[in-house]
Amino acid sequence: MKVKRHSLHDIWEQYPEAILNQYTKSIKSNVEHIVAEIFALGPFYYYMLNITNSTIVNYNEDILKIHGLKIYPKHLKEIIDLIHPEDIPFVREAENWTLEKMKESGFEHQLNLKSGYCFRMKTENGNYELFQHQAIHSLKDENGYLIQAINIHTNIQHLTQKNNYVV
Repeated sequence: MKVKRHSLHDIWEQYPEAILNQYTKSIKSNVEHIVAEIFALGPFYYYMLNITNSTIVNYNEDILKIHGLKIYPKHLKEIIDLIHPEDIPFVREAENWTLEKMKESGFEHQLNLKSGYCFRMKTENGNYELFQHQAIHSLKDENGYLIQAINIHTNIQHLTQKNNYVV
């Protein structure tokens, strides 16, 4: 499968030792167990991201209702396209900052860390609302390259409409 480019790809490419190995394999995980341990403060969904080709290999069905989608997204670009265009520069900066901090801590600890930040996303009613993004790195290959992450998006619009821009 050919890798589709998206707006975070060039940032991720700067950290080949962490994530972008072309290794692929069947990815399985107990997502429900992981999500059940996370306290969600509003409507949420999750999806598993195959990092080697930016495809979504598993997702929670609430993604359709929350965003008013007719079909399940198959690629990360489809999720990124729901983010408010003005928030994309912050998302790129947040991803870069997250990887810099993981590099400082040591990528060998990557599976023990969770990152998070907020951005606006288009919802089923066509408005942009504030979501909290959390990423849990969940699987590495036998060479130590990250190949899977679980992303959780929670609508927090009812708590605040102002992004604090904290990663």
